[in-house]
Amino acid sequence: MNYEELNRILGDDFHEDAEEINDIDGYYHLLLDPEQLRVSGDFVYDLSKGDGATIITLADQSLQHVTIPDILDGHRVTAIGEYAFAKCSALKSLTISASVARISEDAFVGCRFETAGPIGSDCDYQFPWTHFIPDNAFAQLKQLRRVDLPAGVTDIGNGAFRGCALPQIDLPEGIVFIGADAFKNCGLRGRLILPHSLQIIGEMAFSGCRGVEDVVFYEGVSKIGKDAFSNMRLPASHFYGSDALWMQMRLNPEIESLPYAVSFFVNDVQIDHLQIRLPNGCTQWSGAVTAVIESAGPVGSGCDFEFAWTENIPENAFVGAWNLKRVILPKTIRWIGERAFAGCSRLEEITIPDGVQVIPQMCFFECIHLRRVQLPQNLKRIEERAFSTCESLKYITFPDSLESIGRMAFNGCRSIEALELPERTASIDKTAFNGTIHLKYLTCWMREMENSFGPTLVERLDYLYAPVLHPKYLSNSFAALREYALRSACGMEYDPEIACAYEDMASEIKRCNKALRQEMDKCPELRAMVERYLPEEQPKIDINTHPDEIRDIVPALQTFAENLEKGVEYPKEIYEAYMRKLRRVQIAEKLSQAMLGSAELTRLVSRYRKLNDRFKRQLRERFGDEIAARSIKGGEF
Repeated sequence: MNYEELNRILGDDFHEDAEEINDIDGYYHLLLDPEQLRVSGDFVYDLSKGDGATIITLADQSLQHVTIPDILDGHRVTAIGEYAFAKCSALKSLTISASVARISEDAFVGCRFETAGPIGSDCDYQFPWTHFIPDNAFAQLKQLRRVDLPAGVTDIGNGAFRGCALPQIDLPEGIVFIGADAFKNCGLRGRLILPHSLQIIGEMAFSGCRGVEDVVFYEGVSKIGKDAFSNMRLPASHFYGSDALWMQMRLNPEIESLPYAVSFFVNDVQIDHLQIRLPNGCTQWSGAVTAVIESAGPVGSGCDFEFAWTENIPENAFVGAWNLKRVILPKTIRWIGERAFAGCSRLEEITIPDGVQVIPQMCFFECIHLRRVQLPQNLKRIEERAFSTCESLKYITFPDSLESIGRMAFNGCRSIEALELPERTASIDKTAFNGTIHLKYLTCWMREMENSFGPTLVERLDYLYAPVLHPKYLSNSFAALREYALRSACGMEYDPEIACAYEDMASEIKRCNKALRQEMDKCPELRAMVERYLPEEQPKIDINTHPDEIRDIVPALQTFAENLEKGVEYPKEIYEAYMRKLRRVQIAEKLSQAMLGSAELTRLVSRYRKLNDRFKRQLRERFGDEIAARSIKGGEF
């Protein structure tokens, strides 16, 4: 066959110069090779697939009643191609042979079949399948109103009813599998009853069925795919045997995955209380499920969220469960997954079973109200960011078995005041306790490394936690001095001899080199300490100096703020230039650290700039109500 013959078959409306592949004419012109096409009786077919004949279209587009045979010219008919009947506007009925196993996604675009059923029925579309409905079998039938499925059907293929207008369907008992996209964007309405025999629901299987009002499940379901019921408007939904709609959710004990399937019941169903019971094999579910629970524990605990896990808590088990306040972990638990409780912002305390040996990465990340944690007696490792940003954590006791504490494990735990590290704890990352600004007492063991060139235990603590250690033991003297200045300002009690050594260290500094300036930029307390001994290093900035001529604008803004509160009058041009700088300067580490060291600068910046809530809390902790107590006298915008 050539293009001239193909044009003749497809009719006058076929455009040989079509350029868009997603256009039907473009498909025929750009994606089909006429040399591979054959004509036999009423059919144009293609042999290029190599596994039998694929029906491309009808040789006579005006045919009204068509039966696809098993054999064409000795070739077994195995498939129906894209847009096969798109040009067959007169087609009223179609019968498919048993040899057809594959149907393309858009094979029936444009067809007007209203009923479908087995061969021998009175339906417009008659099919031979008795056990398995192939992929795309009824896809895009926009006028389909009724389908009669045989009693022996066990599997419904991917996209089988995708995009069709079917308003109702009776799914017979015996069906065990519904494939991905099987009823996606289908016209189903009212109640959808799934058979008792159903075990697997594929991804997006019923997505977009916005006319469905409620869904009835049974306990045989063992897997529900991602977004299986997404983009629906469900005012109510059922599980078989529930005392009330969605009050209890009971699933097959062998279920493995429940990632997004049930999120609709949390988002769309109005309920006063929810109890969810997840089986032992289930490791995935929607965050919308855990977002509404207040308590979690093993089956029989009476908690909102009951689980059957006996040894392992899965990764992300309760991530983002912002309403979770209480957790009961079985004593048999031996392993907890990463981020298991991350973002549980209302969780206040937890006891971790003694069988757990590792607190994994980000396990309790941003549990901002977590006050108390009882660690297991056999704990060996606390990994990266395990308790990072647990701002309320005050009490934690490390067991003697603890061997290592990872990077930023307790970063931002600002409420911790005292820590005691076991002798066995030989590996502590230098950032493990960054941001524990109220830490006043720490007991640790000095230990020389076998390799004399390696750092000591205390050096790896980043010089934050050694109030009983002489600075001579710390190799980075400026970092050590910075931490002394910061922590002594926060109330840490240093041994008098140690404190004297640090003061001597500061007094011996003859000039501010680059390394010292970097540390001073990080810590206004250190800057104040150094200024006591090097007043010439921080000369007063003249009120006639234009801020554009000042290289480091942050100290200049601090002086500007202090002068304004003293009533110093700036020239109008200089004043306005400072105000422009104030509007534009980035509130990053340097400015924020300077604000924490200057109430005057804090008052000025907070008056004209928006600050995030966490930084506001820091400022209130540092200055209290003082930051709003005094007015600015030096001028206004």
